[in-house]
Amino acid sequence: MNYKTVKFIEWFEDYRHDFEAGRITVRGLARKAFNELAMWDNYDTARTFTRRQLGVLSTERKHFIETKPPIMTMSESVKVGLKWPDSEANTREPFILVPPNFVGVMKIGLISDVHIPFHHIGAIEAAIGYFLKHEIDTLILNGDIIDCYELSEHDKSLDRPDTVEELMRLRQFLAEVRSLFPKARIVYKLGNHEDRWRRRLLKNAPEIAKVLEMEMGGFYGFKQLTRLDDFGIELVSEPVAIKVHDLNILHGHELGSGGGVNPARWLYLNAGASTIVGHFHRISSHSESSINDNSVRTYSTGCMCDLSPDYRPFAFKKWRHGFAMIKVDGPRWTVWNKEIEGGEVLE
Repeated sequence: MNYKTVKFIEWFEDYRHDFEAGRITVRGLARKAFNELAMWDNYDTARTFTRRQLGVLSTERKHFIETKPPIMTMSESVKVGLKWPDSEANTREPFILVPPNFVGVMKIGLISDVHIPFHHIGAIEAAIGYFLKHEIDTLILNGDIIDCYELSEHDKSLDRPDTVEELMRLRQFLAEVRSLFPKARIVYKLGNHEDRWRRRLLKNAPEIAKVLEMEMGGFYGFKQLTRLDDFGIELVSEPVAIKVHDLNILHGHELGSGGGVNPARWLYLNAGASTIVGHFHRISSHSESSINDNSVRTYSTGCMCDLSPDYRPFAFKKWRHGFAMIKVDGPRWTVWNKEIEGGEVLE
């Protein structure tokens, strides 16, 4: 019996009664195990492990159901829920970057949409220089750091780097970032371009995807192939918000397509809470107050990639280079949504 199994069985005893009474499903138990035991890279791997471990309990659960005294009222039946099937509904938990009781100051740098190998070196160096000057202690890579060009369903040029070359360049980028910020906490949240990895595998090679997830985890091996552990970089592979108190950090694709004339205004209408995203490659901000004087502030940040892509070189004139810095001071946070022009950060 390995370490994970022993730890799981000890942990399960706290939930055995609720599980046998039908008050918690296998899926719900797997979610709790993933969040509380922290033994897996992602939820899907935790669920597979949980189902395998609970298989040995199926006989015990069947005996419990068959020998339980009759349920006398409908209200009791609904409360116990013994006859309901396991649910596949998702109960995603956010990634808590700043704990609620945080005391002190935290400086967070945020970049997105680097789109390696179509990255703009001048924009990257401007943002990195700003972060070094302001001595950030946390860096968030907020999605679309790699383009996954070859995995796209769009038309492709034959002279572009293939997936292997993209991964090598991403590793080089991550190594440089870590060398520049040796003590910083670095979090890599996946965007819609990284999601091309998952979609291509599930569409064209689902059997291989299943093996990769079972044996490697880490978003179908993406974590291992990019060597995130070697660089000490945390991975957020699920479409959840990174929380900085009541500020939500998303890549942007999680809310669906759109953006409108003002992405931050669109974000306010769709999220209804203070949120910052990348994805749209456009710099915008919006704020409103509720009838209770609660302030809601939304932002979209610029990108770090080529502003004139081959597939539509003159169509995206609203794209801008940019990044954000978030300062947390105890329970309060402030966002600086910065623009880069000509390799310089505009003040």
